[in-house]
Amino acid sequence: MPISVRHVCSLLAVAAIPALSACESTLDVPNNALTWGFIQTGALATATAGTYVTSPNGQFFRGTLTSVPDSRVKPDTCVELLISQQGPLQVTFLDAGPSITAQLGTRVDTIPRVSSSSRTAYELAAPKSYQPGDSIVVRVPGAAGGFPAAEIRSKTAEAFTLDSLLIRPAPAATQLRWTPATDNNSSMIAEFRYASTGGTNFNQLIRCAFVDDGADSVRFSVIQPWAGANAGSRSLTVTRLRTNIIPIVDGFMEVISTFAIPTPRAP
Repeated sequence: MPISVRHVCSLLAVAAIPALSACESTLDVPNNALTWGFIQTGALATATAGTYVTSPNGQFFRGTLTSVPDSRVKPDTCVELLISQQGPLQVTFLDAGPSITAQLGTRVDTIPRVSSSSRTAYELAAPKSYQPGDSIVVRVPGAAGGFPAAEIRSKTAEAFTLDSLLIRPAPAATQLRWTPATDNNSSMIAEFRYASTGGTNFNQLIRCAFVDDGADSVRFSVIQPWAGANAGSRSLTVTRLRTNIIPIVDGFMEVISTFAIPTPRAP
């Protein structure tokens, strides 16, 4: 079943576990019930500078989605959104076997099934060390009447450095610079959050999707509300997004990998 590209903005939330979806970096998908498998992995910083851990997790279900993250869609654009809480999707979770495996670099981790009354997921008890940019191979044994056996390969999002944001007076654009990617299969997402009424209760979001070539800018007319907020009433997160989507029986399976600055700390 084909997937067609359409530029949309959304935040995919699967059973209250958010997966980053980029403004204008999503695939539009047919509006009918399909079988879906999502493997998510994001970098977590440790107490030792330059070392990272990650905790790959998987969710498998049948349901209707309107879009999924796709790092190949990089149209260089921004949109302003209201920040709102998004509830769990109404989907039917599927058994994919007693455990799945994720190979990061040369190490293979077994990720057990964790079930509750509201969902079934595959989660590690604690994050594991890895090098951002490592390859990842996920193998799913599958289950009768559930998610089919499948294997997917991808590359995790590489670490990068971010230059200080250069905010210029009107009418000049705000400049953003970072370490560029080594290929064309990633995109960069900048999220400018701010409180329109002051304080630290952020209620507005400007989300931009950029080609991952190391530099871009945001027009003054777009960034003005964020730039006008005081330092304590705004934040900036920049994320490298890598995805890979493959077809499976009656659906799709995807790896979603991210590296963000500021990098979340490991628990």
